[in-house]
Amino acid sequence: MRILLLKAALLVCLLTAVTASAAQSETLRVTVGDNTVTVTGITPGESVIIFCVTRETHDYVPLVRRYQAVVADTERAGTVTFQPQDRIAPESIIAAVELNSGRMAIGSRGNFVPRQLADDGRGVGRGITGELTRLQKRGQFFQLLVVRPGVGAWNLITGDGGPSDHDHASDRAVTIDVDQLVAVEGASAPVPKQFRPGDVVIGVETHEFAYFVAGVRP
Repeated sequence: MRILLLKAALLVCLLTAVTASAAQSETLRVTVGDNTVTVTGITPGESVIIFCVTRETHDYVPLVRRYQAVVADTERAGTVTFQPQDRIAPESIIAAVELNSGRMAIGSRGNFVPRQLADDGRGVGRGITGELTRLQKRGQFFQLLVVRPGVGAWNLITGDGGPSDHDHASDRAVTIDVDQLVAVEGASAPVPKQFRPGDVVIGVETHEFAYFVAGVRP
């Protein structure tokens, strides 16, 4: 009897492992409606941060909005849905990141195709202490998201020459220190002192309305 119970327990563990492995091999997909963002292909039971930046013009003035939320797959269905408080503009860039694994996907609404910023040779770099404490990128205005898998998520709104731009100079580039990041509600953790390999760094340049994903090298 004990042997049968042991075999049954091992079978359950094996099936669970196979299911989790299959889920992790599935690609994340972001589907956007008028006022919903649905992410499929996530690991069952995972929590996902949905980071949505939109732009639309009112009376010739571009209006940028950001919506974000941490949504848990409480049903273990491999899918989550987020409903922002407003209609999602057609011009949108939406990132979805699993908080534990760091798996991510970029999506948009309708026929709009998000453009990726050209690689300018900049990104996560070393500060005056020699540690990986800075993020540099050519551009004017950025909405930033940093996710450290298994730890937390942070973001920042920054602009060229603004208070959070390290050199405070209008030089069409932004440099920020990692300790300026702000914890995301629902994924809060102490602000990191440096970037680490494995961190997911996403930015949307809202003037050109294009995005980047930066890797962190040792």
